[in-house]
Amino acid sequence: TIEGLRRPDGGLREASPNPAHAALVDLEKMGKLQTVITQNIDSLHQRAGSGRVIEIHGTMATASCMDSGLQVPQSEILR
Repeated sequence: TIEGLRRPDGGLREASPNPAHAALVDLEKMGKLQTVITQNIDSLHQRAGSGRVIEIHGTMATASCMDSGLQVPQSEILR
């Protein structure tokens, strides 16, 4: 959750890919996994090396409309 990533100064901590992310990359390399579908917004799958990731809620950099799929920069949402 975002709350779990909060720093005492109010910013967000940078999370790192964990062994589960690496295992999915290994499965992809073996041809046993084609796509990762995630509701997370942290881009950890891409940072771990996954090639095809569908982020159903967007990323920390973008937000996605659940009806149309349109992605917009977070700055548009947070202004």
